[in-house]
Amino acid sequence: MLVLSAALPLPALYYHHAARDRSEIAISDEERGVYQWIAKGTARDAVFIEEGDMVRVPVLGNRDLYWGTETYARQFGYDAAEIAARRELRDRVFSESGITDADVARLRALGRPVFVIYRQKPDDLIDAPERFEHTKQLHGKFATGSVAVWEVRME
Repeated sequence: MLVLSAALPLPALYYHHAARDRSEIAISDEERGVYQWIAKGTARDAVFIEEGDMVRVPVLGNRDLYWGTETYARQFGYDAAEIAARRELRDRVFSESGITDADVARLRALGRPVFVIYRQKPDDLIDAPERFEHTKQLHGKFATGSVAVWEVRME
């Protein structure tokens, strides 16, 4: 009885708040199409890189992220140097300098297909499919006007 009284209140409180939470994530039809393609059109062991700390792919596309969030990484006790290296690689992919051959070599070491997702921003002058159009390390795989997915060329 003592163990039950100590262990039950916290999960009950979490359940109470989860059941009352009516918030929803706004997902456009285009984005929904991307997640459907991810779930049906990519290998089960595929890994995705998204800008910022977006973590929708594991839930909506049923695939892994290369980088999720700082909190998530720390909760699972990942190596601090690996966390920093992954965040830096993710940030570099979306920076002006872009993905490098060294980044591709690091991703190749995963032994899994890797994809990059780009979402068009309100101030972009180009559509999402044009963002990495001239990046030799990436190959376009799926696109809508506002969201596009590229596969990292591992050769």
